Amino acid sequence: MGREDISFLHFKQVYPLYEGTRDYLQKAQKNIIIENNATSQFGKLIKLYTGMDIEAKILKYNGLAFSVEEVAAEIKKILGKEKV
Repeated sequence: MGREDISFLHFKQVYPLYEGTRDYLQKAQKNIIIENNATSQFGKLIKLYTGMDIEAKILKYNGLAFSVEEVAAEIKKILGKEKV
């Protein structure tokens, strides 16, 4: 995306949740979760174990993987609304 103020955190496994997850998420000005399901299952797990609710979600549940272009467009929409 050509921006140095955006970071990416990838989880290789969803459980048990990495013990430093809360520390990483607290450093961010804005957290966005990207999931291939309709209900943000991993987002709920993060909230359960860290107490942090990730309000900005990019969800896709039609059985297809995200394209880079889709993810970039959705992130721009979310960040554009907040004038970041």
